[in-house]
Formats: sequence, C-alpha cells, structure tokens
Amino acid sequence: MSHFVVVVVGENVKEQLESFWELDLSQEELLNDKRAVFIDKTKRVLEDYNSKDRDCSIDEYAEQEGYFKKDNKYGYYSNPNAKWDWYVIGGRWRGELKLKANTKIEGNNYGELGTFDSLDVRDGKKKIEELSPPTHCDFALKRQIDIAGMEEPLRINAERLWTEFHNLTVDKESDEYKSWLRDNLGFFSNEELKRLESMPKDEYIACKSTWAPYALLWNGKWYEKGTMGWWGVSSNEETQWPTIFKELWNQIPDNEMITVVDCHI
Repeated sequence: MSHFVVVVVGENVKEQLESFWELDLSQEELLNDKRAVFIDKTKRVLEDYNSKDRDCSIDEYAEQEGYFKKDNKYGYYSNPNAKWDWYVIGGRWRGELKLKANTKIEGNNYGELGTFDSLDVRDGKKKIEELSPPTHCDFALKRQIDIAGMEEPLRINAERLWTEFHNLTVDKESDEYKSWLRDNLGFFSNEELKRLESMPKDEYIACKSTWAPYALLWNGKWYEKGTMGWWGVSSNEETQWPTIFKELWNQIPDNEMITVVDCHI
C-alpha cells in the first residue's frame, strides 16, 4: 500500500476529499451512495463460473462471490474517481510547509503525526515539540508560505545527486553502484536514473528544484503527477508535472488556505 502527499486548496478540506474516497462500504451501502457506479464484470463472472462444474446457479455463484446483478449483468459498485482509502493532515509530511520569516500563526497549525513519529514519541525517542517547529506547519495561507525556502534544500540535494552520480567510477554491476542507487534513489529508481544519465547538470537541477506534491486538489478538481499504485509505485507519470503544478500554484490566490495531506491507497 502507498502513501502520497496531496495539497488541498481552501478551508473545506474534508468536503473536497470526500469525492475521492475509495468507499470502504458494504455493497448494500454503496447502492445508496451517489459516488458509486456499477462496474460490469459479467465476462469475468461467466468465465469463472464455467471454469468448473458447480452445484449452484450462476446467480447464486455471483452472489456468493459478492457481485450484484443489474440489468442482467453481474458486477459491483465502486467510486471510479477513488484516490485514497484514508488520510490525515500532516502525517508523514508533517511540517512540509515552511513559513516566511517573521510570520506568526496563532494556535497549532499542525495535523497528526505519522505512524513512525507517533511510535518515537510514545517510546520517548522524540518529543512532540521537535516535530512541531514554529518555522513550519501543515496548513497556512499561501502568502505565509516560503516556497523559495522550501525549494533551496531540493536544489542542494539535486546538485549533490548529479555530481555524485557522474563522479562514480565503479562498474554498474558492482555492489557499490547498486548500493548508491538504493540509498539515494530508492528501490524503484529507473525513471530517476534515466534523468540522471541523460540530463545536463543545470537541467537536472532545475527539474528537481521545484516543490511539487504528488497531487493538488483545488475547487473539487484533482490534479496529479501519475497513478499511485501499491508499494509507492507510480505509473502513467506526467513528465512535466513540476511545471504544471507551478503554473497551477501561481494561479492560487494568496489568501487561500493551503493544507498538506498524507493520503493512503
């Protein structure tokens, strides 16, 4: 299963996200949910039913397997726009937003801790104050957010990655090379590796220096980098996502509330 970060624009975070819930409901409850539509699985049901001798009718078999019958078709109800099954504000991305210097916010602009941070606080390895610096937050007005300050570490890291990679002198089949890729790019590094191999230094740094969450939800419309699957694997990725996000970000009014959400699917 996967976690990914979504930026929601506006005060009505819950209301906007609800349209994209995976709908963890019984099929009976789904019948009365306006977000659910009937997904035709008649071909699969017929193939499975006919794959062996059975002592029940096809209607009985379909019901046993959790399918509904509608207009002489077999299927189930689900939300075709589903993007998440649960979420928290902040979570693994707690403190993602950096505040501009001298910005004062009344109250606690933090959501919930991520699972690992919660365990560390419980076990006394970390203090909640360490995880809630006044210089950062999980939600704030757009005009209060220091985007340049958030992007500077990205630029520094991109320069480091490109330089280290192109200074590697070991064989690509060596354990040292594979270890560097795993430690710096993660286990699913093919696309990032292609960028490092093909892009000139300045182009790579520019590409990786834009703060761009995985998805943006604004006025009920969902914009995303790709399709998030299991184990953090993203497919059908939009190569120009940083540019697309930046263009959208620049259109958002300065007085809109920006909230960082840790979504799970």
